[in-house]
Amino acid sequence: MSNIKFTSLLFLGVALFLSCTDIPDDLRNETGGEISSSSRRSSSSFNNDACKNIVFNASTNFCYDGIVYSKCNGMGYNPSTHICDGSAAYPAICNGKEYNPLEQRCQDDILESKCGESWYDASNSKFECSRDDVVRFTECGDVWEYDASTYFCHTDNTVHYKCNGNNYNVSTQYCSNGTLKNYGSVTYERKTYKTVIIGYQTWMAENLNYNVGGSRCYNDEESICAIFGRLYDWATAMNLLDSCNRSSCASQVGTKHRGICPSGWHLPSYDEWQILVDFVGGEEIAGRKLKTYDRYYCWDYAEDTFGFSALLGGFGSYRGFSGVQPVSGGGYSGDYGSWWSSSYDDYLWGNDYCYYAYSIHMQSTRDHIDIESINHDRDGLYSVRCVKDN
Repeated sequence: MSNIKFTSLLFLGVALFLSCTDIPDDLRNETGGEISSSSRRSSSSFNNDACKNIVFNASTNFCYDGIVYSKCNGMGYNPSTHICDGSAAYPAICNGKEYNPLEQRCQDDILESKCGESWYDASNSKFECSRDDVVRFTECGDVWEYDASTYFCHTDNTVHYKCNGNNYNVSTQYCSNGTLKNYGSVTYERKTYKTVIIGYQTWMAENLNYNVGGSRCYNDEESICAIFGRLYDWATAMNLLDSCNRSSCASQVGTKHRGICPSGWHLPSYDEWQILVDFVGGEEIAGRKLKTYDRYYCWDYAEDTFGFSALLGGFGSYRGFSGVQPVSGGGYSGDYGSWWSSSYDDYLWGNDYCYYAYSIHMQSTRDHIDIESINHDRDGLYSVRCVKDN
């Protein structure tokens, strides 16, 4: 071999050796490949001592402060100052303020901090992160005891379940089995009601508050009607003559009987209530799944999993009213709730005819829901929910 060829090969070998050894160890993947130039541009941040001994695929990932991240559209970025939306990394800004996405998140323009496995609004003096990484509360309206990792305090000082770990606007949104959805609406007699879709049924998400003859407010107090809606006897709810509470009016009852519901809606039948109950898990658990909760209710038995928001508005009879209690500081708490169906029972008992109607019953301290007609006279005063015609 000539000296010229030997010298050329020697220089080529040295060059190759230098080109390999110039790549810092913490820029290599398991096959010796180099991380992209976009990640190298801030090597002091991305490729520090914490990444030295970590094996990763540099063609798809980068290492920052000892943690491996996926590249953003093939590029590295600073995860402490930027967020990747799948196509590009952009500065982390929440309501005009920069933040660290590794320690904080932006939720509805509110900057939340990490506390163990939970998030909380660190600027809100009502919450704090304890030494054992648990979010502790101070207050929410009149409530002094709730788990801030599971519930959140809405702006109207009411407590609600988080939806898949997230807060939301309860005025416009509801949580449907872990998925946030927007309420629908129906306007009737100058009042707009929220509506929700559960399975293939569309229900009102509020008790009817239509002031019609034969209806009453609990204890005849209008302020309670504003919360729980009005109470109706069966004939009034069905928009039938009062005599239908004490006699058979079977010929006047339609399949989808509108009653006092808006046009295109009707009073649910026994079967339609049963479809709802079955969809949310059956009678043993339906009360928990359908009942709402706020500062006054017993949360151990209410989850409002599908946005139905059953408010326990009590009931009335010839003995008076029962099932709603005033609370200290103002407001009311519902202990019992009953709702009419359009289904009825007319039958002979001995020498007497009996006229009953099917109704739905929930209690604040039970998961169970009752669908029954026995001993529920039609002249009892119950709440009304309407279901949409399909």
